[in-house]
Amino acid sequence: MPELQRRPVAIGAMPRHAAVVVDMAERATPLAQKFFDAASEWLRRQKE
Repeated sequence: MPELQRRPVAIGAMPRHAAVVVDMAERATPLAQKFFDAASEWLRRQKE
């Protein structure tokens, strides 16, 4: 991710724990964790 960019995402109402992402390895991961991981990776790369 060369630069952090704004990416609006439209997600219908659902219980917080129900939002998941299916990644390339076909594993379901909580949506909030995907955002946290992406932000952590971007911040780590900024320090390099």
